[in-house]
Amino acid sequence: MTVPKHVRPASVEWAISDSALETVEGLTRNPRAGDGAPAHLQELLGWIFDRHLEQVEPPAVDRGIVEGGQLSFAVEYIGKSDFDALRRATGPHYKLPQILNRTMVFTPHLLVYAFPCELRLAVYSPDETGTMEALPFGEALHPSGLPREVIVSAAEEMLIARIGAARNVRSTGTKAFPNSASARALVELDFTQAGIAFGGIPPHVELCGKYELIDNESRPRGWNLTTPE
Repeated sequence: MTVPKHVRPASVEWAISDSALETVEGLTRNPRAGDGAPAHLQELLGWIFDRHLEQVEPPAVDRGIVEGGQLSFAVEYIGKSDFDALRRATGPHYKLPQILNRTMVFTPHLLVYAFPCELRLAVYSPDETGTMEALPFGEALHPSGLPREVIVSAAEEMLIARIGAARNVRSTGTKAFPNSASARALVELDFTQAGIAFGGIPPHVELCGKYELIDNESRPRGWNLTTPE
């Protein structure tokens, strides 16, 4: 790992200090920095991930280089399942601090990293061919009139069905997608197919699940939805 002058190791092993977080990325400086607290602290794993991302689009400013490294993220399921599962706080994503707190309580041996992602949606006809544009989630939902709850639930269940989650029993057994409640809800909306794809994963980064390993060369996977008898 090669770092420029403005990057230095932090006092804790899992973090790094990078002033470019403020000067380049425009993030807010730690208001307690004057009391001896670090001014530009970032988790080391997140910093290394950003350097992998920059292998695709090199930045104008030298942010450092990671050579010969490969990141392997294990996907952990957080939700309703058997008694060993990590329990999810109910409600929208502003509960994320509670989710992370409970994750670290039940699995203190894991280095928790919230993977940066953006959910996109493409609605198509089965007979369409060629490239389809995947629009930002909110932008795609409004003109199509699709219910947000159904699409979000289907996306989560397709993710679990494809990657797998070691602690999940309910959504990986006989009720896994496309035999799930969200799949039936899609059928009621006249959907006959549904699928999930991954994009923008940097080189040398892998998402490791129980069933499948996802990287930047992984292809989409789809399912045919059948009408219940």
